[in-house]
Amino acid sequence: MKPMFRTILISLLAFGVPSVALAQDGPTADEAAARQHEDEMKRLASKNAWSGVEEQYQALVDLKVPIPIEYQMIGAQAARNLGKTWQMYQRLTAAQALEAKPEVQTELDGIDARYGRLKINGNPRKHPTLTVATMPFAPDERKSVQYAMDYVLNTGSFEGMLPLGDYQYGPLTITVTAGPDFQVIEATKVKSSAPVADNGSTPNPNPDTPNPNPNPDGGGDVNRGTIWYAGPVAVAGYSFLASSEPAVDDPTQMQPSAVSGSGARVDLGAEIGFSDKFGVAATVGYRNLLSQDNFEGFDGWLAATIRPGNARFAIGPTYGMYIAHGTGVAEWWDIGQDQTQFPPSQMAYKGFSRCGGLELTAGYGVLDIGKLMGLVDIGGSWQSDGRRSYMGAGLRVGIVPKIERYKG
Repeated sequence: MKPMFRTILISLLAFGVPSVALAQDGPTADEAAARQHEDEMKRLASKNAWSGVEEQYQALVDLKVPIPIEYQMIGAQAARNLGKTWQMYQRLTAAQALEAKPEVQTELDGIDARYGRLKINGNPRKHPTLTVATMPFAPDERKSVQYAMDYVLNTGSFEGMLPLGDYQYGPLTITVTAGPDFQVIEATKVKSSAPVADNGSTPNPNPDTPNPNPNPDGGGDVNRGTIWYAGPVAVAGYSFLASSEPAVDDPTQMQPSAVSGSGARVDLGAEIGFSDKFGVAATVGYRNLLSQDNFEGFDGWLAATIRPGNARFAIGPTYGMYIAHGTGVAEWWDIGQDQTQFPPSQMAYKGFSRCGGLELTAGYGVLDIGKLMGLVDIGGSWQSDGRRSYMGAGLRVGIVPKIERYKG
């Protein structure tokens, strides 16, 4: 019996150890990414790079993993230095929920005593400016006010905490008071009696250093008007075009046989935007096919553009002309010539074709170049002259207007 018992024990050990090892799983991909963001938060915080800390904290939030108390506190410190008082309050509250500490509760009570909650539901096109009657002396409060003014100036909206006191929102005077509830202002219901004025101010490039009052005279609106952005469009790259041999239409009208080939394409024009996500572009272009004896195209394109984030989609009608001469006409072309002596495949052709159709492209911005954005896009087109269709495709790089979006 003993040898049998020993054999069973050895078998259990042999098969049991790997089972234990397999049960010890490592961290998930999200957990590993969270550790990287946390390490980066600590590194940036040691350099007082609070904008970078804020980006890393937001990346942690996007992962939807539990955030340890240490990093809730670092996130709160970043929000304080950027003037984002409401976000600081929320992060301190989250830290307090993880581990109650008297000093954190004292800080929360101090914020409740010195700040009030304000929500402005704004108009994205017409921004009544936010100003304060008297700028606070305390640095944290000054940053909080400046952050709110910048945010309203660039988005028309705001939701957060502001130091107690009187503020001017367009023609409306707002008194911010302490309390647990948000005071709500509907911007679409505010009628400005002051003339519309663009004060020429820009978003604060360094939230750690407050801007001067963007509208020292108070009142007035920043009106974006009809045009949100405008700029040149210039793209160039590889182009492919194919056209199958048309069916018999008029046997006395010479038609080239099937056409296909690739070459260069260049488009130049302009784009204007009517919001931060929608615009219109108009371009003129040139293309050639290197595989044909001589095949060139000239066209114009009017496109609606959709601009979510750094992506750019464009679709619209196109109209142009192809000029070509070469060898090889449609097999059905016959005007009584000797087919053995003059076969269609060896017949020369020359002419042009006017055609209209539709073109669409999808691209993504990969580089900021001042007020322009470097773009890579792919696209396709269909055109017809009534007898034959032309199918095109291409890969291009170029520049389009960059849309400045305030991130807050």
